[in-house]
Amino acid sequence: MKMNNQKNANIMIKAAGLSAIILIFLCFIVIFYVAFSGDNTSEIQENGERYGTSDFYKYKDKIYALVYGNGLLEVEGVDIPTFKVFDTEDNNGNVAYDKNRVYFGNIAVSDLDTDKLYYVGNNYYSDGINSYFCSTSVETYEELSARSINIKNIFHFLFKTKRPQHYFYPYKKLETNKRLEKVEELKNSATDGEEVYYAGEKLVNADIYTIKTIEDALFYFADKENVYYKSKLLSFKNNGKLKVFHENDYNVYYLYDEKSKNVYANDYLFETVNAPYKVVGVDGTHHFSLLFISKDGVYFYDPLKRKQERIGDNIFKGEIKEIYPDIFSDDKNIYYLDVYEDWAKRSGNNPFSLLKGPFNGQLISRNTRIRYLDKKTAWENDWKKVADINFGGDGSIWKKGNKYYYFDIYGFNQNINRTIYEIVDKEVLDYLLNFSNLKDGYSINLANKIRDFISEKKLIAFNGEVIITATIHFIEDPYAYSIPKIIFISIAFLIGLYARYRFDIANFLKKRKKSKFSKK
Repeated sequence: MKMNNQKNANIMIKAAGLSAIILIFLCFIVIFYVAFSGDNTSEIQENGERYGTSDFYKYKDKIYALVYGNGLLEVEGVDIPTFKVFDTEDNNGNVAYDKNRVYFGNIAVSDLDTDKLYYVGNNYYSDGINSYFCSTSVETYEELSARSINIKNIFHFLFKTKRPQHYFYPYKKLETNKRLEKVEELKNSATDGEEVYYAGEKLVNADIYTIKTIEDALFYFADKENVYYKSKLLSFKNNGKLKVFHENDYNVYYLYDEKSKNVYANDYLFETVNAPYKVVGVDGTHHFSLLFISKDGVYFYDPLKRKQERIGDNIFKGEIKEIYPDIFSDDKNIYYLDVYEDWAKRSGNNPFSLLKGPFNGQLISRNTRIRYLDKKTAWENDWKKVADINFGGDGSIWKKGNKYYYFDIYGFNQNINRTIYEIVDKEVLDYLLNFSNLKDGYSINLANKIRDFISEKKLIAFNGEVIITATIHFIEDPYAYSIPKIIFISIAFLIGLYARYRFDIANFLKKRKKSKFSKK
């Protein structure tokens, strides 16, 4: 009897484990299907009728708008015979209208008189009284989390509900009934003669006669007194000494006041109590983050957290000065910047290694390092520039003692993540020194050659001591939700549930048996 119970228990445990695995894989398949099965966008694009070069298509007596990120979405309530796409000099393809309404992508607006409708310019539309801005770039609904998106997608898949929309073309009605004109100097801007609007939002106290972009920046504007990031009024005043820096990887713009040495990252103001800040890395290509050194520490802006982060004390002595892209000095030493990425690795001996889910091979972090190069006296006395390659546009050659070095200018975007390489092959040295004189040099991609030299170990990375690192974390624990862990936890839960069930039944039977004996 006891052996039979044990056998039954083993069978139940195995069945529970198998059921858990099957259930998890079914869920995985459903989620995978929901995420990747897509819609009928391709079918509509191939078989439907496109309105010129716009984002609108007619298919089976319905109108669809291409909303990037969501595919083609039905534009509901359209009067098809009078439906037209806006013909503008900016070739905006995401705005259309019929006799009743205007459509920003697939979203209808009904308070514009389509008989008097005209295009102002800079993505503004007006009937002379009511006016709207509509962007040509999509945005996401900020209130939607990844969890809610997945739930909506699953409900759409299982219950055939309306396909959820996560992306849209942002639009804004202006608080004016006056006729608009575009502002030539500012992208996405217009004026009614009194106020200036950016993306439909009023620029508070803006002077329409003096406002312009700062150093051709896209999002920083200034008039004779005020400074703005997009439509937000900033605390800086226009003192004529404002500089703009840009990080392409994260679309972060920095506004630096050379007078106060304060910094904005987009519209985020660095802590002013730590000013003055000295920025490092402006002209370089070997950083994921610009670094800002103040008397109280070293800082960078985390674009994911959208705030300033402190990464350590200020260990630098005296004046900080950039002496070459990604290379700078203080009063004692020379330092340089380089970068590396940390990726989640797939385990080759794990039977579930192919099922690590969305985190398999995912980027964990990006890191910008300050590394030690040499003493400042050694730099001044021993390091000599031998030659610029193509006038410095392709790096330069330096010498210290009897060793030659290549100082890179291409950077991580060209898959060259070190700043300084020792040249250990004489032919490579001669090639780089004479590259500017090569007859076919204009047709050679030197970055490709540099990568080849590195892989062939003819260029050896110079690895100075790491002084400090700025890290942008993308994933804290890449395997926290891996399939093996989910299966293990699920099986453990079911085993625990089964054990608790058997314990409760055993107690019940034991009590029942005792009660029978007591009655006898």
